[in-house]
Amino acid sequence: MSEKFPKDWKIKPLGSFIKNIGDGGTPSTSDQSNFGGGIPWIVISDIQREIWKTKTTLSEKGLKKSSSKLWKPQTVILSTGATIGQVGIAKTKLATKQGITGIECDDNLLPEYLYYFLKNNKHLLLSLSQGSTIEEIRAPTLVKLNVSIPPLPEQKKIASILTSVDDVIEKIQAQINKLQDLKKAIMNELLTRGIVHTEFKDSDLGRIPKNWIIKNFSEVTSLIKSGLSRKLSHQDIGLPIINSGNITKDGLDTTELKYWYLTDPQGENTENYFLDEGDILLNFINSISQIGKSCIFRDIGRSTIYTTNIFRIKSNKCFSSKFLFLLMNHDKFQKEIQLITKPAVNQASFTKDELLKIRVQVPPIEEQKKIENIIFSLDDEISTITKKFNKYFFLKKSLMQDLLTGKVRVSVN
Repeated sequence: MSEKFPKDWKIKPLGSFIKNIGDGGTPSTSDQSNFGGGIPWIVISDIQREIWKTKTTLSEKGLKKSSSKLWKPQTVILSTGATIGQVGIAKTKLATKQGITGIECDDNLLPEYLYYFLKNNKHLLLSLSQGSTIEEIRAPTLVKLNVSIPPLPEQKKIASILTSVDDVIEKIQAQINKLQDLKKAIMNELLTRGIVHTEFKDSDLGRIPKNWIIKNFSEVTSLIKSGLSRKLSHQDIGLPIINSGNITKDGLDTTELKYWYLTDPQGENTENYFLDEGDILLNFINSISQIGKSCIFRDIGRSTIYTTNIFRIKSNKCFSSKFLFLLMNHDKFQKEIQLITKPAVNQASFTKDELLKIRVQVPPIEEQKKIENIIFSLDDEISTITKKFNKYFFLKKSLMQDLLTGKVRVSVN
């Protein structure tokens, strides 16, 4: 460690502060009697700050048949295999899969303090990893990790402060999750049954309100155009350019942009690719997990273009752009995208012609506006709470850096 720490802090290998450490194990999966008992068995997806339960359990026989051991409550659980650095604290007796290490602290090291130390120093863990195919950290290597340990009262205070912030963060995340679930349910209801309809009819998209019609995607759009293919610059050389990485599940992220020349060296008229406020951007060439993701473009204060693996889409005059965006994010439309997507070695894709044939449900324009207002008002609420989440997230990050290095000392009176 290159940082300077307070004189009363101990800088020693982790092995100096623990009672026990060990990797987990997996019994034979062909013998189902090894599973389904009363012993929680941790896999990567189970690791969180406090670990009370797991998706899978072992029987007593399964525990004996594996190389895992039963860890006590307050054992620090650390991923040292495929996804190094995920960490939590056991709140009940449990076992772990291989690649997930249990660490029992001695009386001089608070488990909650070690949890936050490991969270804040993932880079140190990664520096210890070895392996050609799957990188991992073996217990004999992990115990050599130097840790900075303040006196026990200060450990308790630091852990208490960070735990309080984490509690707030988790409550805010729970609010966001509830709103997102509500939005999904309301979207599904409004995009299939509309607002206060009593008469319905059968269609090739299922039951829909009687006054709705079904059209091809080609009939509700006025423009579908892919972007510019160039080797982009990280330096601002003229025009910001939106690429597939800027399209996220939360919308358009412009915190990291790439750039291209206003006057294209290859003679293309870049103005043909200028984006307008309200344009829909759709990934059509990408990894399978990214195909079909879309966002609405918002003016960033300067002319902006987009890359060749994105379709720029405009709705026609009889169709709301926002409502079209909602339809494109509905499960039915996304399933159609999956059906037309062709996998490839590097990137999957679908064509414009295939996109144009997708069928969509079309309410009257007045109802489109009412539906989009309801759903986007929920988006506004989610956005407000997400800003609050980010505020506490960055507060925690700053506090961890200050408190876990002794840069800011805490009162323990």
